[in-house]
Amino acid sequence: MAHKRINNGTLHSLTKGFAIALFISFLIKPIWTLVIEPIVQNIVSSETYGLFFALLNLTFLLRVIAELGTNTVISRNIASGMSGKSWFLATLQLRLLTGLIYLFVVGLLAWSLGYSQEQIGLALLTALIHVSSLFFLLAKSALEGLQKYSHSGLISPIPRLIMIILTIFLILLNGISIISFIAIQVIGFTLASFAIIIYLIRRLPTDSKTSLYTVLKTSLPYALLGFIMTLYTRIDAVMLERLHPNGPLETGWYAGAYRFIDAMWMYVHTGAVMLIAGFARYQNDLREITKLMRWGVRFLALPVIAGNVTLLVFANHLMPAIYVDGQNMVPIAQILSFAGISGAMGYVYSTYLTATGQTKFLNFFALGTFMINIILNWILIPRFGASGAAISTVVAQTIFASLCGFKAIIIDGIYKHIDIVDELRVITWLVLIVSASLLVNLLPFGWIFNLITFVLFALLTLFLTRSVTLKDLRPIIRFRT
Repeated sequence: MAHKRINNGTLHSLTKGFAIALFISFLIKPIWTLVIEPIVQNIVSSETYGLFFALLNLTFLLRVIAELGTNTVISRNIASGMSGKSWFLATLQLRLLTGLIYLFVVGLLAWSLGYSQEQIGLALLTALIHVSSLFFLLAKSALEGLQKYSHSGLISPIPRLIMIILTIFLILLNGISIISFIAIQVIGFTLASFAIIIYLIRRLPTDSKTSLYTVLKTSLPYALLGFIMTLYTRIDAVMLERLHPNGPLETGWYAGAYRFIDAMWMYVHTGAVMLIAGFARYQNDLREITKLMRWGVRFLALPVIAGNVTLLVFANHLMPAIYVDGQNMVPIAQILSFAGISGAMGYVYSTYLTATGQTKFLNFFALGTFMINIILNWILIPRFGASGAAISTVVAQTIFASLCGFKAIIIDGIYKHIDIVDELRVITWLVLIVSASLLVNLLPFGWIFNLITFVLFALLTLFLTRSVTLKDLRPIIRFRT
């Protein structure tokens, strides 16, 4: 099927939608990640929060049962004109059914792992966070399939905004427990989901009647991919809580450090999900795919690389400033910063492979990475605790990103359309920020001033080296449709 070339309007819409999501997310999500969550962790204790974090990751491992790859499929199908309202409604019905099955499996697994009755109840409540968030993500994927990037950007932070308001209210009222903290998240995702679903039912085009079986059959390859990728990215916390003598405490420290790279990956994810529709639409034209890949690297990966270098350099100041027992999280955060860098690149490459239907390769890459991660965790966690889990994460993310990058750039031939001069500018920028990271703490000022100076230097050199240009930002500056 032939597709039109990417015009300025397409990239402008993508950039503007991402800018809106990013701007609002920068106003809201850091408050949740870097203020609300640490406050809750300090109130309920790192040990209690560590158990919640372990259960959050355990239930995350199984949430593919509820998701079944339908988010990716609906975005691809709507973008290519293959699906509409009937497909969306069938997917909603399937999501409700699989959500109930998922809750049953979570309870059964928690019981088989020897969790207490109270912990099983906590696991089921935690699973409800994933069920409600999956309805929200499904609706958001449908919006992006319609290429309503600005709409998607505007609604992205709504659940967190609701959660922040409710959490602050409870803390000021009479304190907060881990159960009420979970309930707040379920409420936030549920309210936002209802609003978007009503909007979509009115806006999606009419298509032929779709059965649950058709949706299920189409989504299963993506479900397998999602399950394997979830395993190797989330198994660390579960194994840490189970394998280490001080499991809940070590997991709490790991959660505190992991929160930073997870926040940066959410930034990448915000743009990557928008790229799915673009990659799917232009999958038969590598020249156009290369333009989208360049956009992904410049706007998604490079800022996260700068963020993780900042975390590496300033973790010894940041962690104690935020957490009561933050000094114990410093080495964990420094190790995880390397995973944050490779993970950002892996997001961009794997998004391309997912959108273009190359699930066979992705499944193979993810399965191999998962096996390596399991082996490393089994060896390193009993001896090194959270630091061992962090090392496993670095190795896993680096291997996966390298495999996806090799497949996309070398095997698929994207390298043939890459501008070498453009890439040399990025390399120059990387050399500059690495050099600055080695020198910034030699400045005779306080660490906050040094941190701000480093971040400003990274942003300034991003433009001075022309790694990102004002032309790239024109859709944001002019803000036109």
